[in-house]
Amino acid sequence: MDKILITGGSGYLGSQFIKSYGTRFCISSFSLKLKRLEDIEFNGTQAIVHFAGIVHQGDRVSREEYEKINIEYPKKLAQSAKKSGVKQFVFLSSVSVYGDLTYIDQNSECNPSNKYGISKFQAEQELLKLNDSTLNVSSVIIPMV
Repeated sequence: MDKILITGGSGYLGSQFIKSYGTRFCISSFSLKLKRLEDIEFNGTQAIVHFAGIVHQGDRVSREEYEKINIEYPKKLAQSAKKSGVKQFVFLSSVSVYGDLTYIDQNSECNPSNKYGISKFQAEQELLKLNDSTLNVSSVIIPMV
């Protein structure tokens, strides 16, 4: 059975993923609220699905906090995973990377207009730099849930 590590497993999307796929995969969950990235054990993990992040908090959260949680954490996590031999890293992004567009298709360009969208877009860019034959990095852009 494939071993998948989920970050943000206590959030809505992460918990629904675990509920839906918990019998198909060997899933472990990691909370960035409770532990440090350095505490993650990747033993035999084939894939990581990164659900964790700060979502739509507006001015209640500083730009620096968005950067720390939404850019630096996934980047460090992916770097550690790559060093440990994890083959797949899936990053949950957001339609916010497109900014204020009312219609989005495969030709739409990213133009985020708020701290959240900017942080998700920058994270995608940083993570894609790690994509190679040893680590397949995917970004899944979803609408607001």
